[in-house]
Amino acid sequence: MFCRTDDSCICMMCVVTGHNGHKMVELETEREEKQKKLEATLSDIKRKLEEREKTLKETRRAIDEMKMSVVKEVEENVKSFTALIRCIEEAHRKLTERIRDQEKREMEKAEGVVKQLEKKIEDLKRREAEVKELSETKDHLHFLQTFSSRYVLPTEGDTLSFTVTAEFSSEDLRKELSGLTKSVEKISQWVFMTRTPSAHEAPVFALQPPEPQSRDDFLKYFCPLTLDINTAHRPPSV
Repeated sequence: MFCRTDDSCICMMCVVTGHNGHKMVELETEREEKQKKLEATLSDIKRKLEEREKTLKETRRAIDEMKMSVVKEVEENVKSFTALIRCIEEAHRKLTERIRDQEKREMEKAEGVVKQLEKKIEDLKRREAEVKELSETKDHLHFLQTFSSRYVLPTEGDTLSFTVTAEFSSEDLRKELSGLTKSVEKISQWVFMTRTPSAHEAPVFALQPPEPQSRDDFLKYFCPLTLDINTAHRPPSV
């Protein structure tokens, strides 16, 4: 027999002596009841096992998809940054060539100026020596016969004027590069933001500028060109 009151198996002697008034059934009957509960438990375990296995399968698939997405995104970023780096290197090469070409032209012009000045200096020194020699002669006849207008320097048209560029300015270029550098620095501060298309779809993570924490941050990221509200409607000065 089985005593349901004490939840234990008992013998026929105990039925009479120790379990008087208790609820008792045959072992087969109790086995049938507990068998039903056991089968329900097994069914629940099987259902939960299937759910966990399904979740595990979906999780592993999601992990594989995430890895593929990361690989693809990294590859795209590598392509984009490689193209950017290549573009920067090409722009640097071209600009350097242009500066060197301009330097070459200016050097050629400067060397031409130097040659002309050296020739002028040589001519002046030669004429200086001739004039000095003539001015020191004691022979009046020789002096008058040798003297000619070529010993008198012309009063007009003798001044040489040359302009050689001594400085190269790349201020505008540096401003543009500074702006580009700031843009790249902003990109390096981007963070993952979560977007949920709908309640039944998985969230999407996207790299975006960080949410502004202050007015200055908002203007920094979203309003690079601003107008002072205190002067926007101020009438022009007369």
